[in-house]
Amino acid sequence: MFNANILPWGPFPPRLPQPRPRPLKVFTPGTEIKCKVVSVVSPNRICVIPEEFISEEINLTTRIIEEVRREGVVLKELKVGIKCLARNSSMSFCRGVLLEVGEDRCKVYYIDLGSIELCHNQEIFKYSHIFEDIPCLMVPVHLATIYPAGGPCWSATAIDKLKDAVIEHYSMFNVQVLDRPVSGSVAGVSVSSVPVQLIHRDYKLDIFDSEAELKEKTFNLAESLVSDGLAIRYSSQDNNKSRDNFLLRLQNLREKEKQYFQSVHYRMKSTTVSLYKVLENNFTWKKASLPLSSEFKCILTGLNKDGLYLQSFEEQSHNMSSINSGLNLRYGSSIPQKY
Repeated sequence: MFNANILPWGPFPPRLPQPRPRPLKVFTPGTEIKCKVVSVVSPNRICVIPEEFISEEINLTTRIIEEVRREGVVLKELKVGIKCLARNSSMSFCRGVLLEVGEDRCKVYYIDLGSIELCHNQEIFKYSHIFEDIPCLMVPVHLATIYPAGGPCWSATAIDKLKDAVIEHYSMFNVQVLDRPVSGSVAGVSVSSVPVQLIHRDYKLDIFDSEAELKEKTFNLAESLVSDGLAIRYSSQDNNKSRDNFLLRLQNLREKEKQYFQSVHYRMKSTTVSLYKVLENNFTWKKASLPLSSEFKCILTGLNKDGLYLQSFEEQSHNMSSINSGLNLRYGSSIPQKY
């Protein structure tokens, strides 16, 4: 750690590698992204994780499970709206928010899945601040080219068909981004969603034909509902009104469906990570932490009359890993040891 009185501007030095974009940033209009579908509420609300972020999702889940096993404290004061770490139906633990509190069970909204389940009170644990700075990897999307047939709301049959089709295709789809994310409000909560098409691509080859070519077979989720008479395509004129169509969808939500529309936080909340440029060299640097370049990515760890206390992002990650490894080596065992 070092003490510096610096400003975030100055001569332009060699650029550092850019930080990895958050999932929402890769959903640019006109792109096609391979994603895993993690939950389906209706064509209005489908939650996906880009394939390139699946490993991060697995790592987050592993960290949550380790935290619950090592430091988990069952949440005693159960209140609507507080964050928690809760078990879900797949017997894993996820970050969650309490929507309803009961005597034995609570209704939990799982932040990283976009799903809602009942969880036993003894399997709801105190939220840990170490997960506060990890943004949600899930992105809400909606099928923007269709609307319900026979009424303003999606029928139970259409929703069941949709869920079955997702499971049948192993929850992996190519997401075609049609427009920028659109925003609205549900029960006073600001929500957003990306207008998309979901297409599953499968490739087949006749192994008995030496001259056979690889054939692509596609399955369009929206068009499958149209084929079953459960949805109607928007006209080409209406299809360009992404925001208006989405707002109309929000007005026609069933009460049960509204609870799934929760705010999603993609930005880091408390830790400040920035690029700082050093203007002069007459600062009092701590010898062990002299910066290696005139521009570096760092975390603001303190502020007083002497200046700013900064720690390089790479050094902070390395130090925390070393500290955790040392603590686990000394105190991780459940059997008392002599030192």
